[in-house]
Amino acid sequence: MVLGAVGDALGFPIEAGVVEKVNGFVSWSLNGELIKEGEYSDDTQLTLSTARSVWNGRFHPEYFAYVELPLWVYYQRGAGQSTRKAAMNLFSLRIQWNENFYMGYEKAGGSGGVMRIYPLVVKIKDEAALIEDVFKNVMITHGHPLAFVGAYLFVVALKSKRNLDEIAFSFCNIIEGLESSLKSLPEISRWLKGRGDSFFPELRREALHIKELLIKSSEVSSYSEYCKVVGEKDHPGSGRGVSLCAVYLYLNFRSRDAIFKAANERGTDTDTIASLVGNLFGKSEDLLDLSEKVQDSMYILELSEEEGKERLVNRSEVRKWASDYEKGVRKGKVPRFHPVFGELEMIESRRKRRFFKTEEGQTILL
Repeated sequence: MVLGAVGDALGFPIEAGVVEKVNGFVSWSLNGELIKEGEYSDDTQLTLSTARSVWNGRFHPEYFAYVELPLWVYYQRGAGQSTRKAAMNLFSLRIQWNENFYMGYEKAGGSGGVMRIYPLVVKIKDEAALIEDVFKNVMITHGHPLAFVGAYLFVVALKSKRNLDEIAFSFCNIIEGLESSLKSLPEISRWLKGRGDSFFPELRREALHIKELLIKSSEVSSYSEYCKVVGEKDHPGSGRGVSLCAVYLYLNFRSRDAIFKAANERGTDTDTIASLVGNLFGKSEDLLDLSEKVQDSMYILELSEEEGKERLVNRSEVRKWASDYEKGVRKGKVPRFHPVFGELEMIESRRKRRFFKTEEGQTILL
């Protein structure tokens, strides 16, 4: 996850359109707010949220949906529209994680699901459980098949040995078995009734397109050109585009070249693609200088390696904290406690928000 954060931090200012090119970490400003060298965006924040939602070898959607996501709204940086809508929707006690149908949900096929599933692949050892839990993680926020096929392509690429044929074969195998293995599960069956039974046929059509674009990658010699081929230049940030672009770079370049090409390709979802590339490589001596300097590097490393601990779900506590925090902001009061992060230590003020060090070691801007 550390190299994922590196890619995220490199691509963040390019994606925001405020920097022309990066050769390393830079300080910059987003809407008047200072972002220091090596600080990451929502991609890494949501990856860490997912990692905290895994214990005893399984992803726990109730905790992720009812605790992590709603509270993430208050410290998010550069969040996508769909994930933000989904998170806000979950403040309502009437909304269940497998029926989080906000306005535009069925059209939400962006990168928000793909960007955060790396911890599932690392922490969930049982293959059937992994396939199920990836689906559950994505469906909490996204309803379009593009979000799902992009996530599963990323899963098989993470498990491959940088071999195109192996990735294509494994991807097709997973997609072919999804409906039979998941449709009868009570939580997903309920979701399908709300989402619509046309989902799996749509999914297979999108998967076939991805397979064609994946095979075509061997015929395209330029990364910039491949971004156009897969539609990432026309519609940046789709689940299909970011996963295909990341896989292309993973297969064709060394880690440092790949992550900087991803970060510097303007007109694409640079922070997400560079983050995916970093996670695909996992570890790299070529990027050691950056992995040691990225925001919260030690915390991210520990979270990626340690066994997850069981965490409580209390939706009422989440709602109360949010209400108290908003009242406190109006009165200029600094929060001292957080339902996820525990005790908060204020480090510095940044315009209207403040940087806090959490009990576990993550830094957040509230």
